[in-house]
Amino acid sequence: MCASPHAERLGTQVASRHRVSQTVNVLLVEDSIPSAAAITQALRTHELTPLVSRVQSRRELEAALAEPRFDVALCDNQLPDMDAEIALGLIRERCADLPCIV
Repeated sequence: MCASPHAERLGTQVASRHRVSQTVNVLLVEDSIPSAAAITQALRTHELTPLVSRVQSRRELEAALAEPRFDVALCDNQLPDMDAEIALGLIRERCADLPCIV
């Protein structure tokens, strides 16, 4: 299992629109600093407390996936050394149960 233990509970709280701040461990596959900041701010706006681990290369993604601590992966469509298809393939290979959003 690669997703954190409370990933299922997180989905329930978000779906039911509780106004409780929920900590969410985010794997952010993004090379743009401004985009990463905007995504992080958007998560905060939606009553979440994001713990963001940003990676911007295949090497960094592979290292991040070695630790099963994420609730969700948010992935840019194009990075300098890979595209979303490659990134999603790596995520599925190592953490098949981790929800991903491109």
